[in-house]
Parts: sequence; C-alpha cells; structure tokens
Amino acid sequence: MRLVDYDLTVIGFDNHIKTTEVDWSEISDAIKDKSEFEQMTFVLSADQADLVRQAIAAAKQNKNVSNEISQNSNGNALNEIVKTYLGLK
Repeated sequence: MRLVDYDLTVIGFDNHIKTTEVDWSEISDAIKDKSEFEQMTFVLSADQADLVRQAIAAAKQNKNVSNEISQNSNGNALNEIVKTYLGLK
C-alpha cells in the first residue's frame, strides 16, 4: 500500500512526508507475538468512574492483589471484582 496518490496536505500534513511500502509480514508477526496482557479503556461518566475507583480500592483492601500474574494492582483488583460478580470465587 502506498500513500503517494493521496494529498495529505488536505488533512494538515506537509509535503515532506516520505512514503514507503508497508511490509505486511512484519505487522502480521507483531500480531502473532501479542502479549498475554491487554490494556482496556472504558468511557465512564464521572459518577461511574467514582464507583469504579471505590470498588477497586475496596477490592485492594479485602484481598492482596499484588501477587497475581499481572503486576498492575488496579487490573488485579478489577479481576477480583469480575470473578465475584460472575460467581467464579
């Protein structure tokens, strides 16, 4: 795929952009080497975000969430909340 035929100045890019061929095999290899960890993003109202923060803080107080596979204590706390909600604990 080449960007040569597109006028990128229309969307604010200058004329000094160098175009190159995309090596799809490198992109494919990067997808195959995906980490066992994922980052998720949610859009919440201010009230929802406050509740989520309170729930994560409570989960951290009730269980040691630092000894999980992930070193992210917020993610580990959220995992505990989800397991409880789904009846997996």
